[in-house]
Amino acid sequence: MSHWQETERPHEWLRALDERAGAYAELVRESGNLALAAYRFARAKRRVLDGGDGIPTLRELRAAATTIASRLPGSSPDVLPLLAPDDEQGLCMSERPSRH
Repeated sequence: MSHWQETERPHEWLRALDERAGAYAELVRESGNLALAAYRFARAKRRVLDGGDGIPTLRELRAAATTIASRLPGSSPDVLPLLAPDDEQGLCMSERPSRH
């Protein structure tokens, strides 16, 4: 998946994730783990919906992780325990909720 498209055309990038078979699994593979994949997904979604800085909140990260997990074969959509605050070190998160 194109990093340029992810950052410059997030709407197209998100649509491609939904349209391409195996795209969510590829996102997790590229990212190295579900937490970082969720961050990338939530950041793109925030840019599309909010038009702001693209820095997702913890709530948005959890929603993104649940969305991604639900689209992975053999994965449980209950990913909240995987995204405990200790596991999110290094991820820049906004305290400001999105406007959607």
